[in-house]
Amino acid sequence: MATFEDTFEEELEPIEEQVEEQEPKAEQVEDNPEPELPEKYRNKSVEDIIRMHQEAEKLIGKQAQEVGEVRRLADELLKRELSKKEAVQPPKEDKIDYAQRLYDDPISVVNETVDKHPAITEAKKQA
Repeated sequence: MATFEDTFEEELEPIEEQVEEQEPKAEQVEDNPEPELPEKYRNKSVEDIIRMHQEAEKLIGKQAQEVGEVRRLADELLKRELSKKEAVQPPKEDKIDYAQRLYDDPISVVNETVDKHPAITEAKKQA
């Protein structure tokens, strides 16, 4: 027959040692004082700290509104700039139409192109 060894007593000994080791740790935690408060909160009552927190929240809200307004204005300005650029750009002629016109009457197409050049228009303004 098989013989069984009783290891139950051996297992209890290490567990008891672990329990004894944990108890001093719990006592050490209780000995630690509360964390130190920052200088601006020392010697203040709870009501004063609550009031300070509420004022900080109001300031954050005000700043958030200002940032939102500036973003809205910036978007509006960008939209205006884009619409001005689109209005300034001359309408583009179809390439097919331009090619056909160049083939049919090259002299007038070249003259129009030269007249539209920015350097030529500037020279005409100065003259």
